[in-house]
Amino acid sequence: MGMKKKIAKILKFILVALLTIAIAVYLTIAMTSMTSPDPEEVCTGVAINIEDSHKADFIDRNTITSILKEAKLHPKGQKMTSVNTRKIESYLRQNKFIERVDCHKSASGQFCINVTQRVPAIYIMPDSSGCYFIDRNGISIPNTIYKTNLVVATGDIDKKY
Repeated sequence: MGMKKKIAKILKFILVALLTIAIAVYLTIAMTSMTSPDPEEVCTGVAINIEDSHKADFIDRNTITSILKEAKLHPKGQKMTSVNTRKIESYLRQNKFIERVDCHKSASGQFCINVTQRVPAIYIMPDSSGCYFIDRNGISIPNTIYKTNLVVATGDIDKKY
């Protein structure tokens, strides 16, 4: 009788282990098959989020859209598999008003762009050349029609300073 209990216990353990493995395999296959992109899926729209838009107004959604359309990188209407996220990020980073760009493709067919614009910390008015801004990281931002209360530095200032 003791031997039958041991065999039953071992069989029960093996059955539970096999069921656990089967569930894990099923979940893995289900997750990978659901997350693989549809090769025919087309980008239905572009969601652009401008962070720090309350602190600075150098760039807006229309500007981002125009930049992408001029460079023939606007993803709307293209197959999602042909949209190159890194290329779009790299191109947008070249803009002097943009500090950081993060792009991703959503499951709903949208292409999402999160932009952090440079926030000016000081306005430079040198005697020798044109005016410009300096952001919080010490990066030069070209002069635009930007109105805000900032510290203004004037005099004999060069870009090396």
